[in-house]
This record gives sequence, C-alpha cells and structure tokens, in this order.
Amino acid sequence: MADLSTELNEFWKWAEKSPAEYAINRGYGEWETEYPNWPLLYKSAENALNNLESQYDSNVADLLIQALAIDNECEKILDAIAKSEIDFFRFTAQVMLSDQSEARWQMAEALGQVNYKDRDAQLAQLILEDDDLYVKRRALLSLAKVNKSRAKEYAKSFVDSTDKTLARICTEIVQN
Repeated sequence: MADLSTELNEFWKWAEKSPAEYAINRGYGEWETEYPNWPLLYKSAENALNNLESQYDSNVADLLIQALAIDNECEKILDAIAKSEIDFFRFTAQVMLSDQSEARWQMAEALGQVNYKDRDAQLAQLILEDDDLYVKRRALLSLAKVNKSRAKEYAKSFVDSTDKTLARICTEIVQN
C-alpha cells in the first residue's frame, strides 16, 4: 500500500521545496504535472481518503491537504474528495486553516458540488476571511451555484474591489 507521507516526501524532494515554501511561492505554470510519480501519489491519496472516510485523523487530513494543493491542475484528488463520504465540515474547516491556498480554492470549488448543513457558512467564511483573492473568487462562484441570493449579498461588498477580476465576478453575480 502506498503511504501518502512517503509519496509526498518524494514529491517535495523532486520539487526542491518544502510544503511551507510551496505555500509562500509555488511559482508559475503547471510544473507540478511534470512529477513522474503521480500514479503512486494518487494511489496513496486514495488510500488516505478511504481511511479518513472510516476514521477522521487530522494528521492524515493534513497530508491529503498537501496532496490536494499540488494536484491543482488535474484536480483528480479534488474529484475524489467531492465524491467521497468524508466529513466535509471537518475537512473543509481544516483546509481553511491551512497555509495552502491551492487547496483552499479547490475546496471552495468542491463546496459548490456537495451538499451538507454548514456548506454555505463555510463558503461565506472563505469569502469574508480568506486573504487570497483567488480563493475568495472561487468561493463566491460556488456560493452563486448553490445559494444565489446569499452570493449576491456578499458580492455587493466586493463590486468596487481594486482586484478587477473579483469586481467583475461580483458585478456579474449581482446583475444575474
């Protein structure tokens, strides 16, 4: 069985970065897709997700968050999480506290695909509290899919944002 910790260590060696360095400056482009051992990393992430479905472990979840962050182009891990039986509230709360913005925007995207009691509140928290503008935009787009009226309320606050993309998205949400 592939161990996620081992596979992530191999990825970080290959990338010549630590998870903390990646969180601060992942660089540009889709360089992560060039990693030669994605099949092993995907298998180990799948095993970790299966374990989390049966018994939540925050240490395993932290590893899965790293894997989610680095799989930000193909989004296979995101798809697996969205289809899983994981405790979405707990996992999303842990992702929201993570320094990995690449994982946070993907969870914002996943929240537009799943339904559970606190989903809208967690999307609102990402919109209002996340410092990363891309995360904020993705959370607004997901909220607009699942609760248009609430998305409009939040979007009004950002129509005049200095971030032109955020302002455009918010204007579209408010007008539709």
